[in-house]
Amino acid sequence: MRSKLSTVASNDAYEQKAVIQRPPLIDSQRPIAVARNELLNCVANHSS
Repeated sequence: MRSKLSTVASNDAYEQKAVIQRPPLIDSQRPIAVARNELLNCVANHSS
C-alpha cells in the first residue's frame, strides 16, 4: 500500500511540473486567432 501511495505522490508531482512547463493557453491559441484574422481580412478584401 505504501508503494501505491508513493506512486500517487510522484504522479501528483509530475502533473504539477507538467502544468508549470505547459505553455499558457493564450499563447497556444494566438496562431489560431492570427490565422482567423488573416482569413477575415482576405474575405473582406475579396468581397469589396
